[in-house]
Amino acid sequence: MEHSELFLLLPKYEDVEEQPEYIKSTNIMTEDEFLKVINKIDEICMLISNENYKGYYDAENVSAFLYPAKTLKKSYPNTITRMRMVMNKWGENWRTQKVQKDTVKYMYYCISAASSLSSLPAASSKEAIAVS
Repeated sequence: MEHSELFLLLPKYEDVEEQPEYIKSTNIMTEDEFLKVINKIDEICMLISNENYKGYYDAENVSAFLYPAKTLKKSYPNTITRMRMVMNKWGENWRTQKVQKDTVKYMYYCISAASSLSSLPAASSKEAIAVS
């Protein structure tokens, strides 16, 4: 069945390591700023709920975004719990199912993903293209 795949990528907190350099960094955010982002994602989920799509997110990226939220004041539901509820509406964590299929050839800027990517020039955004 035809469908679209939507991948959610959030900015990372600047002090979190082991996140790709092409992801935009953010400074400490207030609880209101976090809730604004969470509410916008929730709004998008409601707007596209009748569409035929599969939503994916990266749990490590979400954790890198929420890193400073651990120090926010305690409330119920707290910021991290609210984000978890919205991510469940959005879709699934792609890291739990990251299996490369033998029937699909994965390319990075028209170069086979099996090749070394270290020799590629840095880019403002990196794209992976799956070619059947």
